[in-house]
Amino acid sequence: MITIGALVLSVVFLVASALILLATRKMRRMISQKIHLWLCLNMILLNLSFVVGHDKTGSRSVCTAAAAVILFFSLSSIFWMAVEGFALYEAVVRVYNNRVTTDFLRFTAVLNPLAAVAVITMSLLLPENFYENTKFCWLTKRGTLIFFIPYVVFVVLFNLVILVLVLNSTAAPPALGVNPESQDENHDRKVLLAALLKRAKAVFSLSALFGLSWGFGILGFFIQSIVLSYLFAISSSLQGFFFFIFFIFMKDDLRNLWFQKLRSSTNRTIRRMSTRKEDQQPIQRTMAMKKIEEDKADHDGHDLSQ
Repeated sequence: MITIGALVLSVVFLVASALILLATRKMRRMISQKIHLWLCLNMILLNLSFVVGHDKTGSRSVCTAAAAVILFFSLSSIFWMAVEGFALYEAVVRVYNNRVTTDFLRFTAVLNPLAAVAVITMSLLLPENFYENTKFCWLTKRGTLIFFIPYVVFVVLFNLVILVLVLNSTAAPPALGVNPESQDENHDRKVLLAALLKRAKAVFSLSALFGLSWGFGILGFFIQSIVLSYLFAISSSLQGFFFFIFFIFMKDDLRNLWFQKLRSSTNRTIRRMSTRKEDQQPIQRTMAMKKIEEDKADHDGHDLSQ
């Protein structure tokens, strides 16, 4: 029940992330933001398909179909996490001759569903039943080992290497003891702590983006540890929430764009209201004068009748 609640929370924040990215023209044109959008879309559909279909065990055919849909969006989401890693490597480590272009994005957008459909088709056409339909709708243990674990292991290891390369590329030693005549140990300690916190934030945020928390699921599959199972359930179900926090809310350029939009929208509303008020004032004066004239006419008529 906690996992379902966390998945629903992630869906809410993923939808908010997608709407913010779509509503910002400048962001829509950026390749990195387009990749974010694809990841958001696939994670939304993965979470929704799991929430709706994981417990449809009453019918074997329905449960198998639900498991196949969950598997499709699981593979698709993990694929886009690998694309996120590759795009960041190209932008930060290679820098020059960046291979992540619009054509590359179109190619990956076509390749991803084809690869996922190929895996699912193979799992369905083979004579052995690879789908579980008693406790929940998913692959059997053997099916998970054949059709899911290798894919996840490759992506997690790939993105782990990317994470190390990116951190090494962006590493800068803290400026400790810059002025030897006035060395301040407390200042050096603060600088070092700030550098460590910045590095920890980068590791945590990129781990959420790259799906490294799925590594807990891989280890839990082989080791059968309740701790690893809880770590995987919590971290993976809240991945959408972490995405919103680190890659939408805490992004200065995106936040500033939306603050500007909010200010301009507020100013337009205020101007519209003031204009409407100014337009209504002559009408109100005219109506007031007409009312005075009517009252005067009534009063004069009353005097004449007397």
